[in-house]
This record gives sequence, C-alpha cells and structure tokens, in this order.
Amino acid sequence: MMNSPLSPQEITRENAAAELLKRRKARSHLLDFTQYTFPPYKVDPMHSLLADTLTEVVEGKIDRLMVFAPPQSGKSHLTSVELPAFWLGKRPDDPVILSSYGASLASD
Repeated sequence: MMNSPLSPQEITRENAAAELLKRRKARSHLLDFTQYTFPPYKVDPMHSLLADTLTEVVEGKIDRLMVFAPPQSGKSHLTSVELPAFWLGKRPDDPVILSSYGASLASD
C-alpha cells in the first residue's frame, strides 16, 4: 500500500474514521481505488468518465465496452493496471485475462 502509516501519536478517532471511509470508497469505485492505491494519480475529467464506466462494467450494468482515446490519455493505466486488481477485489471468482499487442506491454 502506498499510503504512509500513521504514527501512534497521529492515531485519533477522526484519522481512523477518515481511513475507514477512504477504504470503503476504494472498495466501491475504480477511481477511489486508484487514488487510494496510487496517491500521486492525477485525475482529469476523462479519467472520471472512464472510471465511472468501468465501475459499471464490474457491477454488471454494462456487459460490453470498447475504449477509444488518444495515446497518453491514461486509458491503459486504468484499464490494464487498476481495473484487474479492482475487479478481482470485488469478484474474486471471475476469470481475468489481459492481452496486449506487444510483449513489453504484456510483461508490464
């Protein structure tokens, strides 16, 4: 986990409640999960829309999705790095397959 742990002096009811809220939100939405597991992630409006849509895919509200966006727009990070971990956290018995057109992308 990328979040730094609190020192014993920093542990208060408010800090504990805030941490629990962050974790609860991270379990329910892809963008919250991404920001929790990768705090430096910068969110643009496109990322919010994509994360909302991908969250609906995980929830079963959308059963087919194609994502088209320009290179370097952040689609690969959300769909290939964050989504599989989020998906498996919510639906651990589902099979997940990742594929890529290039060996270096697939190994990453």
